[in-house]
Amino acid sequence: MQHEEIYSVGELAKATGLTVRTLQHYDNIGLLRAGGRTEGGRRYYTKRDVVRLTQITIYKSIGFSLSDIREKLTDDPEPTELAKVFSMQIPILQKKMDDLHMAIAVLFTSVNLFDIGKEPPLEILAELIRTTEGSGLTEWTDFPFDPALSHMASSKGLDTLHGAMGFYHTMRELLIEAIALQSSDTAADDPQAQTLAGNWWENVILLMVNDTPGASDALLTVNSSRDQWPVADRKLYEMAEPFIESALAVYMEKNNLQLPVKEDDKID
Repeated sequence: MQHEEIYSVGELAKATGLTVRTLQHYDNIGLLRAGGRTEGGRRYYTKRDVVRLTQITIYKSIGFSLSDIREKLTDDPEPTELAKVFSMQIPILQKKMDDLHMAIAVLFTSVNLFDIGKEPPLEILAELIRTTEGSGLTEWTDFPFDPALSHMASSKGLDTLHGAMGFYHTMRELLIEAIALQSSDTAADDPQAQTLAGNWWENVILLMVNDTPGASDALLTVNSSRDQWPVADRKLYEMAEPFIESALAVYMEKNNLQLPVKEDDKID
């Protein structure tokens, strides 16, 4: 008969990043009872305990109290049941990540403005954090995107969670920077504004350029449907848009660039 693999409290603590004291506390309050004790009286845990601890860790990471977690725990859950539970937590964690990226972007923008001798519009930036708190990429789930954009997203690597979040956070960072520069009376031809315009060209405009049939029209439809955008993102974009357009116009003229034109739009 094959022996069940067991883990000492120290081994489990090291593997999970928790402290021995935390595991002992979970045992004492009945949240995670040790699978048993060795002949020497030391706690040990089984694979079943590890699965239970995984549930505890995930629930705790998204803010549930220990008493709430106790009610949610499932003993010997089926894989499909665990998958359902974990899937429900993904959008919650995504929103937390969106909030953190927003706060970090505000801090970076403020530091950069201090470095070049400008005064960051701290009240405006703080208001943006409050406005966007709890908002994020998941709020775009119900937006009626044209199927052509799904093909475009796939061709640009934006059809994965990692790719979509990367693009979303980059765009938000640039919008915040544009709002801050505009509020700090930065000219469109200022080096800082031109760096922003270059980043917008590389990370937004060129990313939208592709040969997917119908994608260009679909993007125009998205832009004209702003009343259906998530409120926080619409506010960010509309506040930043005038400055981005001004800085981009200077950038394109300096670098002899033109906005991409579809073949069907060209005039012979």
